[in-house]
Amino acid sequence: MGTVRPESDSFARNACYLTGVDVHTVDLRDTTGMVASIESVQPQEIYNLAAQSSVGASWREPAVAQAINGDAAAELVRIARMVPGVRLLQAGSAEEGLDSPYAIAKAEATEAIHAAREAGTFACVATLHPHESPLRSRSFVTRKIARTAAEIAAEIGRAHLN
Repeated sequence: MGTVRPESDSFARNACYLTGVDVHTVDLRDTTGMVASIESVQPQEIYNLAAQSSVGASWREPAVAQAINGDAAAELVRIARMVPGVRLLQAGSAEEGLDSPYAIAKAEATEAIHAAREAGTFACVATLHPHESPLRSRSFVTRKIARTAAEIAAEIGRAHLN
């Protein structure tokens, strides 16, 4: 089971990576919708990769970062624990421990995972470090750097051909 926000175009962009995934349109912040989706599917495993993933955006919209990365992730842990035998993975961040709304909210989600594990649920955190993907927004600085480097390399290559 996968989820996509109702207003998001990410499913269309990512469909080629989701073969065999039953995608439900539900916002992670919609507790009722998440409960209904999880109750209908009864997944054996849940991988929460959802996030407001821009540290910069978290400073502009700290309430959104908290709602998605902290509160909704913790609520998902609570909902998942209603499924007998469920295994849960939360995408953590190497930013945790730093002082940004993003980092603080991600740390709260990690704490929810630790509490679930202590209560007997198979729950773990994958600490993710900065990474690149063609799916990542071009507004991320690392994407800008990589794109500029590729443009410079292409220009140098064209100069050598002339």
